[in-house]
Amino acid sequence: MEAPEEKIREDIKQKYKTRETFELIEKFLEKQSQLSLIKTISFEKELKEKTAEILAKERELGIIAVSLCGLKNQYLFLNRIIETKLTYLMRSMIFGLNDNNHLLLALCSRSLIEHTASLSYLIKWTNRVLERTKGTTECKSINKNLEELYTIYRKIFYGTRFFKNEGLVEATSVLTLVDKYLSPEIKDVREYYNYLSDFVHPNFGSNVLVSSGGLGEGIIDPSIEEKKEIIENILQITGIIIKHLDYKVWDFASLGIMIPEFQCI
Repeated sequence: MEAPEEKIREDIKQKYKTRETFELIEKFLEKQSQLSLIKTISFEKELKEKTAEILAKERELGIIAVSLCGLKNQYLFLNRIIETKLTYLMRSMIFGLNDNNHLLLALCSRSLIEHTASLSYLIKWTNRVLERTKGTTECKSINKNLEELYTIYRKIFYGTRFFKNEGLVEATSVLTLVDKYLSPEIKDVREYYNYLSDFVHPNFGSNVLVSSGGLGEGIIDPSIEEKKEIIENILQITGIIIKHLDYKVWDFASLGIMIPEFQCI
C-alpha cells in the first residue's frame, strides 16, 4: 500500500488537464523502489585486505583492483544519493500539489531538470570511458581510464561552490550541464529551465503562485483561470522532464552493473 505522500489526491487530478504528469510522478516512485542497485551490487569494504594478495603477486593488476573497487564504491554512493534525492523531489511535488503549494511544485520541477542534466553528463562520460577501456589490455591505460571515471563521479558527488571542506572540488556549472548535455536531448529545455527559474526568485513569477487572487484594486493579479494555466504549464514541463529522467535513471543503473566486467584480475 502506497504511503500518503506517494499519491496525488483525486480532486487535484480532476482539477487539471495534465493528468499524464500525475501518473508519471506516481509511477516513477513505484519504479524507484524496484531499481535500487544495492540489491544487485554490494559495497566493497576492507579494500586493502581484499587486494593485498593481488598486490603481492602482481603490482600492476593490484593497482587496477584497488582502482576498480574504489570506482565501484564511488558509483554506488553517487547512485544511492541520486535515487534518494529524486524520491524526495517526487514526494515533495506530490505534497505541494495536495497542499496547493505550487511554489514547491515549481522549485522541485526546476531541480528535476538539473538532476536530469547531471545524469546525462554522467551517462555520456561513463559510456565514453568504459567503451575506451573495453579495447585496452595495457594495465596503465586501464588504470588511467578507471581513475578518470572516478574523478568524474567525485566531481558530481563532492562538487561545491561554497563549502571549503578538505576533499571537496569545484562544482560544474548547472547551466553548463543543461546547455551542453541536456539541450541536445530535450528541445527547448533551456527555455523550460528559465521559465521555472522565474518561480525561484522573489518576483512576479513566485508571487503569482502564492497569490490568492485578491491583492487589491489597481494591482496586477492574474485571475484564477490565468493562474491555473501557469500551473498547467509547470505540470506539462514536469511531465516532459520525468519521461526523459525515467530512462536516464535506468541507463545509469545499467552502466553501473557493467563496471565489474572490466576486472582483469
